[in-house]
Amino acid sequence: MLLCPPEEPIAKTRTPGITVLADGRLFIDKRYLGVRIGLRVGAVTQEQAEERLRVEMARIEYERERKAHARPTFARGVIRSARFLWRILQFQ
Repeated sequence: MLLCPPEEPIAKTRTPGITVLADGRLFIDKRYLGVRIGLRVGAVTQEQAEERLRVEMARIEYERERKAHARPTFARGVIRSARFLWRILQFQ
């Protein structure tokens, strides 16, 4: 005996990662560069969902690039402060 009714199949679209839910709304479920993108885009056109997916993929690329070239400013500041204090205490 089943406790819940079987789920309706989810339709695929022409774009990998975009599916059509049972009620007709679109859902984005994709892994890109190791990051999961999961969005309910709702009742929009296929082109709008593809554009939203492209925007999210561009955001992930931007964040990855930004983190790759990030400068550890806080750590450098701490080291410089420690050197400054050490020099002051050394001459007193």
